[in-house]
Parts: sequence; C-alpha cells; structure tokens
Amino acid sequence: MKIFSRRQDNKWQHGVVTQIPRNSLIMLLATFVMVIIPHATQISFWIIAAGLFCVIWRWMIFLGRKSFLSFWQKAVLVLISTAGIVITEGIQQNLETWAALLIMSFALKLLEMKTQRDAYVVIFIAYFVIAIQFIFNHSIGIVAYELCVLILVTASMVGMNQLHTHVKPYESLKVASKLLVQAIPLMVVLFILFPRIGPIWAISSPSQQARTGLGSEMTPGDITKLARSDEIAFRAIFKDEPPPTSKLYWRGRVYTDFFEGKWSEATIPQKFNNIPKVSWVNNIKEAWFIPNEIGDSEPEFTYSILFEPTHSRLLVGIDLAIPKTQSTGLTWDYKLISRQPVHSILHYEVDSYPDAALNTWLPEYARIQATQIDKNDNPKIIEFAQSLYAESSDHELFIENILKHIRDEPYHYTLEPPLLERENSIDQFWFNTRQGFCSHYAGAMVYMLRSVGIPARMVGGYQGGEINPITGHVVVRQYLAHAWVEYWIANQGWQRIDPTAAVAPSRIHENFSAALSENDLSSLSAFTNARLNGVPGMQKIMFFLESIEHRWNLFVIGYDSEFQTDFLQKLFGKITSIKIALALLLGAMLSAVIVIFSLLLPNRNKHQHPVIKLFLDFVSKLSKKGFKRKFEETPAKFIEHISKQTNLPKAEYSSVMDMINTLLYDPSQQCSQQKLDALKTELDSLNRKIQAIS
Repeated sequence: MKIFSRRQDNKWQHGVVTQIPRNSLIMLLATFVMVIIPHATQISFWIIAAGLFCVIWRWMIFLGRKSFLSFWQKAVLVLISTAGIVITEGIQQNLETWAALLIMSFALKLLEMKTQRDAYVVIFIAYFVIAIQFIFNHSIGIVAYELCVLILVTASMVGMNQLHTHVKPYESLKVASKLLVQAIPLMVVLFILFPRIGPIWAISSPSQQARTGLGSEMTPGDITKLARSDEIAFRAIFKDEPPPTSKLYWRGRVYTDFFEGKWSEATIPQKFNNIPKVSWVNNIKEAWFIPNEIGDSEPEFTYSILFEPTHSRLLVGIDLAIPKTQSTGLTWDYKLISRQPVHSILHYEVDSYPDAALNTWLPEYARIQATQIDKNDNPKIIEFAQSLYAESSDHELFIENILKHIRDEPYHYTLEPPLLERENSIDQFWFNTRQGFCSHYAGAMVYMLRSVGIPARMVGGYQGGEINPITGHVVVRQYLAHAWVEYWIANQGWQRIDPTAAVAPSRIHENFSAALSENDLSSLSAFTNARLNGVPGMQKIMFFLESIEHRWNLFVIGYDSEFQTDFLQKLFGKITSIKIALALLLGAMLSAVIVIFSLLLPNRNKHQHPVIKLFLDFVSKLSKKGFKRKFEETPAKFIEHISKQTNLPKAEYSSVMDMINTLLYDPSQQCSQQKLDALKTELDSLNRKIQAIS
C-alpha cells in the first residue's frame, strides 16, 4: 500500500497512517466537552452551545454523514464567531474575552481536524484551556476535575502513538495515568524549591469586580443580597481559642456619606492632603490615629486570615486590627487594606485590641462628615430623633431610648424587606414598613444620631463565624455580612452599637439562622439550610470537605514567597543559592530514579499481546522436546519450520498460522476471548501432534 505520494504542486497526499485513530478521536471529542464545562460560568452560554455543536458535527463527519467545510465556509464561521464574541463579551482586553476567543478557536479547530497533525494542535490547545481555568478558580475541587481532564487529553495523545493492537480507550488512559504519576515527584520538587512568582490567576479582570463582597457603596438591600450567598468570604486561624460569636465583629468598610438612599465611603478632603491616610506595617504604630497604649499592651486576639479573592484592596479584621504582614496597612478610619487588589487567596496576620479607644480626638473634617445630613431628606425621622433626644438626659440615654423603641415597637428582622424609594427611604422604613435587615436599622440609627449632632457612621463587615471542629479554624461566609453603628464621644473615641441586637438578639448571640423566620429560611438554598440547621450527617460531611479545602488553601495556594522562605529556612537553615541548586539537582535525580525504577519494575510479559502470550507458552512446551525457536523467526515461520521438520502435513498447521497472522496484523480484527480460546485450542492440538510424531 502506498502511504505517501508526492504531488506536482509540492503538497503531501495523506495516507492511512496519518488518519486519527477512532480511539483518539472519541477521547478528543470527550475532552473538548469536559474542558469547556467549567468555563460556562465565565463566558456566554452561546459559546458553549456552539462548541457542543462543533463536536456533534465532527462526529457526523467521522460517521460519513457530513463533510468537512470548505475554506469560505470556515472563513464565514470565524467572522460570525468573532463578531458574536465582541457583541456578548465586549471589546475590553479582559480575561473572559480572551478565554472566549480561545475556546471558540478550539471548537472551530475540531471542524478542520483531519490528520494527526491537526489532532496534536487540538491537544495542545486543550492544555492551554485547562490552564486558563485556574485563572478563575483554583479550588481543590476544580483541580481534581481538571486532573481527570488532563489524563483524558494525554490519553488522546497516547492513543495516536499506540499500535492498532491497543486501540481500546482503557489502554490509552492507563498509559496516560502512569505518565502523569511518574511526573509527580519532579512536580513536588519544583513546587517546593523553585522560586515563587505571582500566579497567572493574579491578573485583573474588569468583569470580576462584581464578585460577591462589600462594595464601596451600599443601599440597605445590598447586604440582603449577600445574605443569600453561602460563598466563603474568608477563614480565620486564631492562635488561641476563638472568641465567642458576640465578639466576632469583622470590620470591613466604613460608610459615612449618605445621599438619596445610598451610603458610601468618605475620603479625607484634598485640602488636608498632608494628613497620612494609610499606615503600612513597618510604621503602623507610629500613625496619628493609633492609640498610644497599643505599643505597650499585649493583643487580646492574634490570628491569621485566608482571604478569598475579591479583586479589591479591602481586607477585614476585628477592631482594633493591627496588621503584621508586609504589604498590608491600616487606614485613618481603621480599615485593613492591601497594597494590591486581592486576586488570589491572601494570607495575612493580625493582632486585635478590642478595648482600644479609636480617635479620642476627632479632626474637624471627620466631625463634619460624621454629622452631615440633608434636612430635606427623611424629615420625619429627624423630628422623631430630636423629640426623643429632648426627653433624654444624655447621649447614652438617648441611644438606649432608640434601642428600647426598636424592642417595643413591631419591627421585624427579615431577608425580604419591602422595596424602598430613594427619597425619604429611612422615613419609609422607620414609620411604614418596619421590616428590614441589619443595614436598615444601622442606617436609621446613624441618621438619628446625626440629627442631634452626635457624630456617627455605619460600618459594614461580617459578624460571627462557624468553627470547623476538625481543624479549629473559623469560617466566615457571605451570609454573615452585617452592618452596625459607630458613634463618637469626646475623650472616649468611636463606640460600637448594634441595633440588630435589639430587634434580633439571637443573630448576635447565637447564630444567623436563629434570627430568621421560616419564610426567610425557605428562601435560602438547600445547602445553606443544611449548613445552618445542622442536618444529621450532612454537616459532618460539609465540615470534612471544608477542612480539606482549608488545608489546600493554607499549604498549596497559600505557599507564597514568604511561606516558602520560612519553610526552606526550617529545612536548610540559612538559604543560599548553592543549597537551592543542590536541592533541585538531587530532587531531579531522585525523580529520575523513581521513573526509571517504575519502568523497569513491571514484568515485561505483563504487557504482551495476548496472542504472543499464547504463542510463547506454545514455544515453551516444545522447547522441552528440543525444538528451539530462532530469534529472528516470526510465530508463523516457527510453526512452519517445526511442522516441516516433523513432516507434518500443511493442512494440519496452516489454519493456526492464518489465525495468528490475522489476530496480530489485521487492524480490523478484535482479539475477543472467544477467538483467543479457539487459538489456544489449535495450538494445544498442534503441540500434541508434533510431540506425538517426534
């Protein structure tokens, strides 16, 4: 058969050898489907649907029901696909747009995949698409999933290099798995010793700015939306026993400005630019807003936080939170921040001083910001506050009277408060609907305090946390998002007061679910309800899975340059380039030894073709009678040789020769157990005949 022929136009005419084996084609199409599934959350659904259509079309081509597209048909498809991506994904240079373009190219490549060369291109693109997924998600679950996909992709490549006698997908998957297992030792060595650089997923993506978390602006309904999400916001590891739930107020953003029903953060006015806004770790205790007693006292809480990516600079901590990790700092309004947006899990350490006085003196600009209200907006509650203040002898009694009013009147804590208009929104809530979430009560209380000249602001963060009994760390999820009030008293500084404790005390002192009605609980997901209400057996499983994810984040995702330096110092002492080079060399040599050992250890006969195994058993039996097989003899030649040597008629051995040649060399024949049993019977019969004659 002619495999290649040379055309006059200097192009190759591809023959049978270059065709994609059926085994590899099936795995390639299955690979494409598995590779693009995780991307469904980042790109438009139509791209996923178009990719699946390409898979079906390519399979129809294999079955002979469709034909390959012409050049112009492919050109039109490319133009339409590109235009669709620009329309749905936008023209910004963000990660989702580039990922969509790559996946669309991946899909269209299937339609022109004719030869093994084309298949290799598809395989290499698949490796890239797998890597891109880790930009968006690097949880242990997605890693396990992509590892399975990686085995399938590698098996597709293996299948194109196997003989036709090993065309079953199981054989290709087995070889691919073995190759990847052999690579694990070297991977571990490189992971531990190779200098850490910023991960590829630390690239900003504009569309990821909307990820769940506390925004710089907030309406009362925003935190209500967060309360329906059970995504993990962060994990905290305390040096000692975690404090009780009532003390776990995780400060996030500080909302000072209020305009048309929306709260937002304030900044220091430009004319006060000489006032430092942020103090970073190296000089944190020298900042003007840090209490003097911090330098001489021991922190009440010491802990580290594994903060999930939010693509903003905001961090969280328990007041007063003093950061200890490089590239973290404290702002003038006591927020923790990072120098760079958090695009991957950030591990940082904090000391907290809950009894520290915050701003015992208040700058004039801060006083103006914290007392400013629009007297034409929400006039009813201004009048109500001033009337209540006139009945109170001091600030403390006024605040207590507000809380008493909340407790005595029919106010309700709910995840489904009625919608409020932007104008006079606080009046609507306080006097009409009387149903709200934490931010409704906190915002109304801040407004009342300002109405009588008391500086006040709203703080957004998280309250509470769930202790994992397996590892002892605290898990804080988005549904624990919370808002409370800070008011300022001369010589005492900012004081925290939480009006939610008046309307739903169980929310602060017990847990989130204890404060919710049956309707609120039914509106949450089944998993959230199982987690909150402690479904027997389910909660233990959730704790176990979460503990695995925590360790993964701590020791793998969190293995940054600082972690690596600490670990290597414990391992080698003083770190030098020579020590690292020697360790890398020894690790590579050890990995090579393991691979060589794994290649030499298995019995070679274990991987022999079943027909060869039967033939060698036949040869072994005849060797005892003095019939020796020459090294260069094929099975058929050996049988013919010994049969002629014993004067056995050709009719007695020709059928065995034909059967062996067919099963070994005919690609269309499958070595079924029935055929192998028939061959064994024929070989045993031939053996008896030869031994009888000899």
